[in-house]
Amino acid sequence: MISFPVLARLLSEHFGFEESELRPEATFEELEMDSLALVEVAVIVEDRLGVRLPDDAGGLGLSTTLAEAVEYLERAGRPVALSPSAPDVGERAGDAGSRSGS
Repeated sequence: MISFPVLARLLSEHFGFEESELRPEATFEELEMDSLALVEVAVIVEDRLGVRLPDDAGGLGLSTTLAEAVEYLERAGRPVALSPSAPDVGERAGDAGSRSGS
């Protein structure tokens, strides 16, 4: 699902890094990324690769290497699946059974 070249491509596309300059042993801190950028990385991975990561994303930190990030994202990510009882988009959970005009 995710590999180092995939992560490097995402970092290149969204943060302007040259893929050829990214190394597996580089940390996010060495790349001068901050904690907000790590949240963005998690969101991008979820959106682009269709996985859901734990809300805490504790496996990603500034001292995490790109190789460690790939391992974490591969291990922690799980396919996104909607539960049959999930409300439609735009509905609140409490409104699921009371649509007006239907």
